[in-house]
Amino acid sequence: MEQKTKADIWDDFQIYWLDTIRNKHKFLDRFNYIDIAINDKVLDIGAGTGNNITASANKNYYALELREKIAKRIKTDYPNVTAVIGDCEKKLTFPDRFFDKVIASNILEHLHNLDSTLLEVSRTLKTDGTFFVIIPIINSITYNIGMRLITKRAFEKKYKTSYLPFIRSQHINSPNKIIRDLKKYFIVTKKEYFPFNIPFNCVNIFIKLHLKVKI
Repeated sequence: MEQKTKADIWDDFQIYWLDTIRNKHKFLDRFNYIDIAINDKVLDIGAGTGNNITASANKNYYALELREKIAKRIKTDYPNVTAVIGDCEKKLTFPDRFFDKVIASNILEHLHNLDSTLLEVSRTLKTDGTFFVIIPIINSITYNIGMRLITKRAFEKKYKTSYLPFIRSQHINSPNKIIRDLKKYFIVTKKEYFPFNIPFNCVNIFIKLHLKVKI
């Protein structure tokens, strides 16, 4: 049997997580939900298998995905949206001030060239648009408990290899670094926390930021 690379395992596990594990924990979807008007032009960065896509999404919803295999699946599962194969860490083909909303859900922590991505979002987002960012608080007590009980157990059962060194190599940017870099180009207008909507990272698993472009 051909041995899988780390990239192969990561891609496979992302699909497994979104399709299998996350379906058992629908409460996450309530936190991740973004209210989108029918005429909004939306960019979903690292759209994965389309968990942020709602039933009313149309051709104005651009699902940007680096992996061709997953982008093809978006096209199949959500034929009304615009699936785009592309790299968010490089120059995007969209014009300036094109999008009403941009979504980056559980993606910025994985990017080697985070600054390039944020610069492109700030260019393509309308001045009155909103950038929604969801970040896992990977060093919090609550995150680590949940990770060990759910994600780590599922990963090690499926791949017969240690989860912790693997996921540490995938989580490149800490929450503090992401927020610090975001503030170069954006103004934070709202913060939400999950599962306890109190402003303490140590007891929460995710933080959701609502941001506006700096003018």
